[in-house]
Amino acid sequence: MSDNKPDVKRWHPQAAEYESSTLRGSTMYAIYAFPCCGRKVGVEEDVPHDAPSQYEHEGCEDVPT
Repeated sequence: MSDNKPDVKRWHPQAAEYESSTLRGSTMYAIYAFPCCGRKVGVEEDVPHDAPSQYEHEGCEDVPT
């Protein structure tokens, strides 16, 4: 988890885990799931990336203060 908290009030307390890959049209996506709530996020595989950020507007909990 990054120490740089964006200006987001929600987060996932558990980091996303790689689940699978899928092809949509001509673009390959890595699918990650947050174990804390089951939310799945697709990230383009053509672009170098890390797992999705735990800080997002659709996080399952308020960011701890």
